[in-house]
Amino acid sequence: MHNDYLGSSCDYGGTHNGCYHPGNNPGASANVLYRDHYLQRSYVFQSENDVFTEQFRVDSPSWAIVFDVLPLNDDLQYCWFSVNVTNLDTMHTETYGYGRENGYDLKHQIPMYNTGPYKLELRGNRVKVDFTAAKRNP
Repeated sequence: MHNDYLGSSCDYGGTHNGCYHPGNNPGASANVLYRDHYLQRSYVFQSENDVFTEQFRVDSPSWAIVFDVLPLNDDLQYCWFSVNVTNLDTMHTETYGYGRENGYDLKHQIPMYNTGPYKLELRGNRVKVDFTAAKRNP
């Protein structure tokens, strides 16, 4: 679980004004520092019917979605996670995830580039997900 970025560290080796998050997304830098979290929360999905929704406003064109997945079952075919990220100004939706058609990388960093209001729809089964949406440092 991550702590508030102001003056505290996180379990990934944080700094005073940011939190370091390693990632496996080939398009993202593994050494990106994040600050000013829009959303930072852990979710536990016990069944395929578990759904969480979140909304927040992004004020920086340089931000990212970061999530770490912990499978809660030894049989990975039952463990999956997906998040639909919708820009409410354009109604454009992108989907990211773990398991099923998304592969089995446990750590993800997805750089994002558009400001505005966003809605997340998070679904999963038999996983714990630490999820962060935050500004990227330049």
